[in-house]
Amino acid sequence: MNLQKQHKFWLSLIVGLIMAVCTYPYDHNRYIPDILTAFVFCLNTFSAILFSTFLYFIWTKRVTKKSILVFLVLTIVQTIGHSIFIVMNWGSFFYLPLSIIIFVTLVVLYFREKKK
Repeated sequence: MNLQKQHKFWLSLIVGLIMAVCTYPYDHNRYIPDILTAFVFCLNTFSAILFSTFLYFIWTKRVTKKSILVFLVLTIVQTIGHSIFIVMNWGSFFYLPLSIIIFVTLVVLYFREKKK
């Protein structure tokens, strides 16, 4: 791995860690079961990993038609989860709009790749 790709890898990893730490459900409501808080934590972590991986793929220009379809499916899955838990998870207010932006970007990239 050359130095520039290493730099982009570490930068995308740091962005993912910052997103995961900032959206960690620190404030646990006693009326919400612990299992739902754990699920929200996993959902936020999954989204942070997904978006930092997508960022790395964009920066290193590794986006292919197959990777676009994988990112589309995973983005739709986590968007459904954030749509369900948006009432009890303030991190979903961050990830849901970001998911829509990523979804639109992926659709545009897919049609660009299809034209080639």
